[in-house]
Amino acid sequence: MAARDTDDLPSVSVIVPIYNQADTLPTTLPALLGQDHPAEVLLVDDGSTDATGDVLRDLTAGYDAVRILSHGTNRGRAAARNTGIAEATGEVLLFLDGDMRPASDFVRQHALLHRDASLIGAISHPVLEGLDSADPYHRYLGARRETLSRQAGTPIHFKYFIIGYTSVKVEAMRAVGGLDERFTYGEDIDLAIRLHRYAPGGLVYADRAIVHHYAHGTLDDRLRKLREFGRNNLPLLLEKHPAMASEANLDFVVSPVRWLLRPGLASALRRLIPLAPPALRNAVVRYLIATTIADAYSSR
Repeated sequence: MAARDTDDLPSVSVIVPIYNQADTLPTTLPALLGQDHPAEVLLVDDGSTDATGDVLRDLTAGYDAVRILSHGTNRGRAAARNTGIAEATGEVLLFLDGDMRPASDFVRQHALLHRDASLIGAISHPVLEGLDSADPYHRYLGARRETLSRQAGTPIHFKYFIIGYTSVKVEAMRAVGGLDERFTYGEDIDLAIRLHRYAPGGLVYADRAIVHHYAHGTLDDRLRKLREFGRNNLPLLLEKHPAMASEANLDFVVSPVRWLLRPGLASALRRLIPLAPPALRNAVVRYLIATTIADAYSSR
């Protein structure tokens, strides 16, 4: 890359929240520490109870730009990221989850974008590794990624701004107050709404900043998290941002359409997914997701 492309790049602090990820860190950290552009790296061990601490020390030995920060107990991803934000010295905060492998120019691609003063945040291009084409939930994840990919070069809707692989200008993050630690799941939406209000049109899709994502989980995993979201986090989100519920596609839990979301029907459809035509399987997964959130919200 020509010198003029790198001389004026903003400094970057990479923040990685980590909890019991001794098995995935050997994939994530070598790729992060082998970047072709320098960055401060803040690894926040959020009270891990497995061998994460030992793995962190082994993999980062000899890297002066790396700091390991620790919580005595597990406080959640929002708190872990806030700990990193408080310690960061970079002009750009680049968030990465501990189950991903960034491309070698991942940091530089985000830094290049942030030369634009009108941009406050950028979401990377996720390459979903190991998807099972026969798994309806994995097909659904692939379809969502394609929806985002079509938005390259234009501002994106805040609902796509998933913090697990995004960058944010530090002044914007501090202006909106960081992450709300009351959220145990869905803190991304709350943050994205506040960033959108701070700088409408300032969130973009970084199609050249590539990150490989490996741990997709199962539909059961996702529905379990969404039950938590509907019961404990969605009420707080609607309380904080009532005017944004419709734009975030979250108003269905308080609108007449919620009566179409029946747990009994969802259970029957779940059993029938393998028999449904491929074109309908994404719709069935979306229905299961909506029903799970609505049922958890109404029964809290």
